[in-house]
Amino acid sequence: MNNEKISDVIFDLDGTLYDNKRRPLRLILADPLNVLTLAAERKARKAIKGIDYQNEAGVFDALFSKMCEAKKSLTVEKARRWYHERYMPAQAAVLAMYYTPRPCVDGLLQRLHEQGIKVILYSDYDYATDKLLSLNIDPSWFDAIVSAPELGGLKPSRQSAERLLQRFGLSAESVLMVGDREDTDGETARAVGMMFHNVKNNPGQFNLSDDNKKKLEKMIKKINACILDKNCFNQCLRILFEKTGEMSPSGSGFAPTIQNKVFLTHFTTYLKNKILVC
Repeated sequence: MNNEKISDVIFDLDGTLYDNKRRPLRLILADPLNVLTLAAERKARKAIKGIDYQNEAGVFDALFSKMCEAKKSLTVEKARRWYHERYMPAQAAVLAMYYTPRPCVDGLLQRLHEQGIKVILYSDYDYATDKLLSLNIDPSWFDAIVSAPELGGLKPSRQSAERLLQRFGLSAESVLMVGDREDTDGETARAVGMMFHNVKNNPGQFNLSDDNKKKLEKMIKKINACILDKNCFNQCLRILFEKTGEMSPSGSGFAPTIQNKVFLTHFTTYLKNKILVC
């Protein structure tokens, strides 16, 4: 990589500016009653990645429609409300509770700023500013914050990458894309001729091994089984009510919140003791 050629740097967010270890599990624990909706979102996101829908509305229409295909009880409106009112706030809350920026982030952003290099944040998710604030990263270090949906397609959409370059008048050969995934960030860069640096290639940076990936998948399957098992889940609810007494605002049922550390502590302990035994 020729550093003299770099005039602009595009950063991914999740997994790049912070080590996102255990994030999937923590998102499940943040909203356990909606674990199947979360699974539907993950499946839908994979189905539409890289496809050009031309605009933000097209991306979200496709995402929510695919979620409904994956979970039959969902409607597009329910999926939309869950995504904006529960899932995105939960992502920011999980970051605030568990995560910090990689040690080099603040210093690197400051140096790039001092050198007059344009710095852009390009994330597959919206609400990126909220997530930066949750990580205590100053959004003003970035010259622009852009989500892939607003450009018309999730990474590695070539058309979205081209629109990004065009919007800011960037020349692809002088742009460095920094990310943590070859299949999204790396493919985005290669699609339009940008340079790419994978943060996971650095010694000491987090790199989830195949063995750990299998363990995490096994963990999530067992949590899913618990949620679907009436007796198992009722025991979880009993523990919750005994320890916190939390009910929904309407008094009709369970309303876990990511802010409730007492709930998370007892719920996680129960899962470890009763479910996640390998």
